[in-house]
Amino acid sequence: MDIPYVECKDGEATQKTMTLEVRVGSVTQSQKDSLAKSAQLALKGCSSSSNVSTFPDSWASRIPDERPQAAIYYREWSNGKWGKYTCSVHIPYYSKPKGFKPTLPTIKKGGYFGILKLKDNSQIYVNCESIQECKRVISMLKGFTGTEGKGAKAKYGEFGDGDLKKVTVKAVRLDFYPKGKSEGVGWSVDL
Repeated sequence: MDIPYVECKDGEATQKTMTLEVRVGSVTQSQKDSLAKSAQLALKGCSSSSNVSTFPDSWASRIPDERPQAAIYYREWSNGKWGKYTCSVHIPYYSKPKGFKPTLPTIKKGGYFGILKLKDNSQIYVNCESIQECKRVISMLKGFTGTEGKGAKAKYGEFGDGDLKKVTVKAVRLDFYPKGKSEGVGWSVDL
């Protein structure tokens, strides 16, 4: 049986095939299809985001873990190429339906932070190169919280040491957790 697989080196993917001897009838067509689909996902994900995992966020004040949220995977973007730096941003009460492809902000990271605190104490947290950049990003992300974002309060400030890496990051994938930590990913969309 031929099994497709992908070698991923420095963001470049090469599809290969491995031949294994198996007993006749020991592998179903469904299992063969799953292997082929996995190889296609790996080929696509080698240079993007499919080879990483996100997890729902939790907040310091005790609030129920079942709140729906989106975890957005960001990756360094410089001179038209992907870099190695990655981070994530979480949006509690993400309000867009499955299949919707949101336009999410590119973020210039740095020594300032922005926190949007919703009524139930869940938060959207970002760090950026300036307070103005934090306000821009928070404003865009707040639009994805639906009615839960109404009346939310924002706070901005500077990190003490100011020695954070300055890098531009671009959204690569959004994973939606319909019941927060209570269940796994409901759906994902590549951006």
